[in-house]
Amino acid sequence: MSPIDLQGFSYREPSAQLDSLNSAIGRSGGWVLGKKALSLRRIVLRVEVQSRDMLDFYAAMLSAGLELTRWSHLALAERCTCRLHLTSPEDQRQVIPLCLHISFLGNAGIRRRPEVPS
Repeated sequence: MSPIDLQGFSYREPSAQLDSLNSAIGRSGGWVLGKKALSLRRIVLRVEVQSRDMLDFYAAMLSAGLELTRWSHLALAERCTCRLHLTSPEDQRQVIPLCLHISFLGNAGIRRRPEVPS
């Protein structure tokens, strides 16, 4: 099975966000198979999750502060819906490969509004 490509972004510091994601992935029953830094602000995580844990994985990504693109939300929602129709234990143990592309936006390019005296 080819991996499901997911894209997300975060305004948090990369090391703090990755710590949160690693912890969240482990708690949701997933495994991080590999990490690859594409640049200082982009990283790719190769992850595997069993079908029965897909909803927990989805919730863990959001609770860890990762902002997902619309397509990524749709792809995860579709897998969660498919999970409901898997009745045999073998189907529920099916491993789903994911490729999570994360961009760290930080404070770069974000301007604060000037303070207006009251």
